[in-house]
Amino acid sequence: MYEKQIDKLAKKLADAKEQLQKKLENNEITQEIYDELLDFTFDFEIEDLSCTDKFKKSFEKKKEIKCSSLILEIYNEHKSSFRKAILLSDCLLDPLSYNYTQDKYELTTRILMRALTAAEKEKYPDVLTQELDQLLLLTKILHENNLRNSKMLEDSEFSSFTLSQQIRMICIFLQDQSRLMVEALRTETAGESFITGMEMTVANKKVDYSEDIKVSLVDNYEALLEYYDVLIRYIYYRNRKDLKKEKKFEHGNISPYKLPTFEEVTNIAMQRVYYTKTWSKFKYLEWQLEIRKTKDKVNVFALVPKYKDLYREHIIAGLRRRYIATTNLSNQSSEMMLISQKNIKIIASGINIKDIDSLFHVNKEQYLNAKGIGTLKIETYRKSVKDFYLKTLINDIQVETILLGFEYLFSLAAIYRQSIDNNFSQEKEEDYQYLVPIIEKGKLIEQFAILYNLDNNISTKIIEYFVFTEGMKAEGDIFSKPLIHIGSDKLLFCETLIEQMNIERIIEMLFEEYEVDLAEMGITFEQKIRTILSLSPYLYVNTNKVEFVAYDGKNVEFDFIGIFLDYLLLIECKSMTVPYSDKEVYKCESTIKYGVEQVNRRCKVIQNDWDRIKSLCNIELPNEPLPDDKIIKIVCTDIFDFTTLKYDGIRITDESTLLKFFVNPIVKVYSGLNRNNPICHQRIWKGSSPTVDEFFSYLDKPVTVEFIKQCMKEEVKLYPCYKGDHPIAILDQIIAEDPFKKEISETIRKSSKTGRNERCPCGSGRKYKYCCAKSN
Repeated sequence: MYEKQIDKLAKKLADAKEQLQKKLENNEITQEIYDELLDFTFDFEIEDLSCTDKFKKSFEKKKEIKCSSLILEIYNEHKSSFRKAILLSDCLLDPLSYNYTQDKYELTTRILMRALTAAEKEKYPDVLTQELDQLLLLTKILHENNLRNSKMLEDSEFSSFTLSQQIRMICIFLQDQSRLMVEALRTETAGESFITGMEMTVANKKVDYSEDIKVSLVDNYEALLEYYDVLIRYIYYRNRKDLKKEKKFEHGNISPYKLPTFEEVTNIAMQRVYYTKTWSKFKYLEWQLEIRKTKDKVNVFALVPKYKDLYREHIIAGLRRRYIATTNLSNQSSEMMLISQKNIKIIASGINIKDIDSLFHVNKEQYLNAKGIGTLKIETYRKSVKDFYLKTLINDIQVETILLGFEYLFSLAAIYRQSIDNNFSQEKEEDYQYLVPIIEKGKLIEQFAILYNLDNNISTKIIEYFVFTEGMKAEGDIFSKPLIHIGSDKLLFCETLIEQMNIERIIEMLFEEYEVDLAEMGITFEQKIRTILSLSPYLYVNTNKVEFVAYDGKNVEFDFIGIFLDYLLLIECKSMTVPYSDKEVYKCESTIKYGVEQVNRRCKVIQNDWDRIKSLCNIELPNEPLPDDKIIKIVCTDIFDFTTLKYDGIRITDESTLLKFFVNPIVKVYSGLNRNNPICHQRIWKGSSPTVDEFFSYLDKPVTVEFIKQCMKEEVKLYPCYKGDHPIAILDQIIAEDPFKKEISETIRKSSKTGRNERCPCGSGRKYKYCCAKSN
């Protein structure tokens, strides 16, 4: 048996060798190509691998001819998803990675050039040659720019400092920028009749490196965090040996403002972040490289979103999350806040910022009265978090217990900020060193255990979740791990890094890090949608389980079946974690596309297995299956990032948007100065009951999304550029004006012209005096 297989393989190889020999004799291939292809014809190691795995093996062996031919094979196999196939499989290496050498760059370039020449010669579709052009151009731009970027950083005076000094200067700068941002906001909102909480999101501040580009206070600060997160990672990579060598941490009177080149370091870090984002958007979201003109009519390479709606919805989702968090926090107990602030001041008065150990001798009773500021943040999180999260175990510790770590760090940071406010003077250079003190991890852990009556092992585990250190998984960053390890047992205590922690994001990252099974999250989400919508008098909702083997021989399960007027309402529920990166957006989009496939299949099942569906439902359904145009098809998620989008004709929405239409069709906007009464209302549907047309219109343009869209503006943002750099830009979406303030002002304007006995401008149909006039 084996002899026949061997004979068959031997004949196949002999034929392949003979064909190569003929091509060589006919001058169809060179001797170089003949030698390489002959080598791979007899390479049993890669025979049974996929095209992408064959490419990676060939790349390792520097077989550029084989690699170039494999690129064409990858295209033949994947067609329109060619870019994803070649980049998501890491066939082409990240040109910004630390181990991306000049040799790898030159090999990659030669492979792509060979593939492009072959594609043109063999008359492959333009889409392939365009993709290869894009890959070649972007690889060249990023690699060459990144080489200059790294060289500038290495040559900078900043690089002569130790790892701990470099990171501490960065954190001191961040802390001071946070202080200045708060002062700027106070100045801007002084005397305002109402505050939306979104004032910092409006792009009305000029950047240092360009007169034409504007950013918001929030974008500017969060961008700084991103710049320095990337820079700190680079510093860790370059100076990782210092973590073990460095034992003394006497930094003296350290300050970034004493270093003239620190601003240049910031711009270098900014470039690095933009380059990283460019590759990420190109790789995961298929952004395109185009030639665009800046406001100065200068041609630049601009990265343009392939799907503008997706990018815009992702930005809007962030604003919606921010507004909800701000509203929830403002609605918390003002009495608890006052008690907390009072006790924070008492504790802070006893803190000596020149002796950081005094921060770890806090009176327990006073702390329990002061921790309210941290408690309120945790309660705000509980208001919006999935119930599943709170009872979940991470590394054998319940999330509820991990939340104590957030409360502790938030409260301790508030205490230290107050002590700084009591003693800091921006006129004294020596005071800047106290903005970010060096603390001992052991003392932080010990105090946490004492104040919360925790076992020391539990206390240690929880604090370690917040430590940024070497060898950390890729998911970690200074957004999620604000306690930065600088060697030995030492950490940097940066209040502003702690203050900006996003609890939900960190918990979700821990889920991924510890591979927590989230299957129950989806089941709970489906139950929630069914339960709440069944309370609506306008819907008939099936609450029975509908699962069976369908006409096509495959199992099918319906998440939601309901009747809305004379339409069948079909909803597929998808529970996901919030996407904060391009890679996460790509993963979520893949999940939604799978949901769309499920909805379309269920529509076919409806036409073929209607009697079976009727028998399993506990609501009355028509005798015959409804035609396709009488089925409302929806994929509903528990995140905001895809709301209003359509895939294959299926509408995407989120639970908040969906439930509001049927359960609470009034949109209210509050002022940050008074969260007890809304400033304005807007009614989603006009009559006494909703219509299907209103539902379709609402899903396409939800009130909570549409007025934000109206305040968005497209803008070409040029990256910081130095001599010799290839100029790059991004086609961005900015918030040109506060959408909530615009909505409030417009409603107030309408209300001022509305008589008390006239219909209310919110559209409720009621008289103004009985509606919004009561709240205004």
